[in-house]
Amino acid sequence: MPTRRHPRYPAEQWQAWIEEQDGSGLSQRVFCEQKGLSKSSFQLWKRRLKRVGQRLRLHLGLSMPRLASSRR
Repeated sequence: MPTRRHPRYPAEQWQAWIEEQDGSGLSQRVFCEQKGLSKSSFQLWKRRLKRVGQRLRLHLGLSMPRLASSRR
């Protein structure tokens, strides 16, 4: 059986890292280097978890935050 080169982390761990990076003031590149994470995996999980959150809010009927429109 082949062994994995990289450990798999649960979604909760990626969410914690994403929140930590958001509050750290570090760029994604620097944060990932410090944590030993792949920047591409970090970005993939950030997009994935954002989509899951959007679907959950829609399912629960919660309002989505409005983005400021550049058209006036």
